[in-house]
Amino acid sequence: MLLCFLAVSGGAARADEAHCPGTSVSVHSLDKEDLETGCKAAADAVAFLATFGVRTTSPVEIRFLDKLPDGVANPSAVGCSVNAQRRVYMLTFAKGRKLELAPDLPIDKDLHRSFVAHEVAHQIAAANFDVRKPSIVAQEYIAYVTMFATMVPGQRDHILARFPGDDWDTERGFNLTLYMLAPHFFGAQAYRHFMRLEDRQAFLERVLSGNTLMDEQPP
Repeated sequence: MLLCFLAVSGGAARADEAHCPGTSVSVHSLDKEDLETGCKAAADAVAFLATFGVRTTSPVEIRFLDKLPDGVANPSAVGCSVNAQRRVYMLTFAKGRKLELAPDLPIDKDLHRSFVAHEVAHQIAAANFDVRKPSIVAQEYIAYVTMFATMVPGQRDHILARFPGDDWDTERGFNLTLYMLAPHFFGAQAYRHFMRLEDRQAFLERVLSGNTLMDEQPP
């Protein structure tokens, strides 16, 4: 669940490919269930962001692998996004299920799908930013909001309860320090903040235009 700031090769094991109906997303995987997960997650992310006027027609490729590309330093990462390649790399469910979102919070199939939606949202957002170098904060805000919004409701409520926090009336609390120290709390707060907004589309437009969430430093 992070941006891949690295160069990775295009080589991969021979895999089946699916073009996800109603989207510009393709999925590569050796496992049929992972193919279905990729397309379901892509459809969820596309439908959610399109609701707010975000353009979702740029091509995105999802590749399920047994190991993430070299250079991903976080050993608990389930996936990552390479904007330059318009590509998402995800651990297969068989590998990802061995990790945890938090202690005693294992990754099941529904949560695995939500992680894919997170990374697809990164790619959709990357194609819509009006600024050349959007902040990590802005990128992760959009990805986490999409991730939580597309979760199974009961699972979302359970995870939000595991990362409790007061509702924030403004976006000033979001900064790079918070994301680096507590990424899932950052994500839970992003979702709570977004759901409190009266005009969510206008706020997303401000984020994509670089008019908010651009300060990487704590207030």
